[in-house]
Amino acid sequence: METNANIKSIAKQKFKSNYWTTVGVCVVASIVLMITVEYTAFTNALQEMMHTEPGTISTNLSTFSFFYTIFIGNILTVGLSSFLIKNGSRAGQPEFMELFSGFKENYGNNLVTMGLRYLFIFLWALLFVIPGIIKALEYSMIPYLLADYPGLSRQEAFARSRQLMNGKKMQLFCLHLSFIGWYFLGAITFGIVNVLYTEPYVSQAEAQFYLEAKEDLYRQMQNG
Repeated sequence: METNANIKSIAKQKFKSNYWTTVGVCVVASIVLMITVEYTAFTNALQEMMHTEPGTISTNLSTFSFFYTIFIGNILTVGLSSFLIKNGSRAGQPEFMELFSGFKENYGNNLVTMGLRYLFIFLWALLFVIPGIIKALEYSMIPYLLADYPGLSRQEAFARSRQLMNGKKMQLFCLHLSFIGWYFLGAITFGIVNVLYTEPYVSQAEAQFYLEAKEDLYRQMQNG
């Protein structure tokens, strides 16, 4: 398995080779995935203005957030993963519309598998923060697997993600931690650096982690 330093170096090269398309894809994905957050702020403000009975709007918010995440957010994550995998492989530079591929191929399977992933991580998180983080890392490869192998069943997706992340959860956790400095720089530049560099770089690095983990598992199986 490559070191995080090498993974970041490869990811940076791949990201820069298709810079503006990658930035555009990550910006659109972030906007779509952030809608529930913006909706939360809006409904909280509306509730205060209208002096609505507590819980009325928040219940509607929870319902909206749940269905939006399941039917749109999760599927878009698969499309984003597909774009990043192709961007990081030798397949050439993917087009912007690859972001929406999760809606066009195996939508039903993507819906169920990603929905169960969302549910399991949520339930584990209820047991305290640490179990939730561990399961989030263990299931982190599922969207990449669904994008890389469109015919993969949900059972295979969960099993392969666990297999890929066996002994590598801490490395992925540390990979994300290594970008703290970039996020700090983004904060002091009012998010400009995050939009134009950090978020696409981090996203490509995680996709590269998947590609390296897959290759590492293949080598282990060949040698085993």
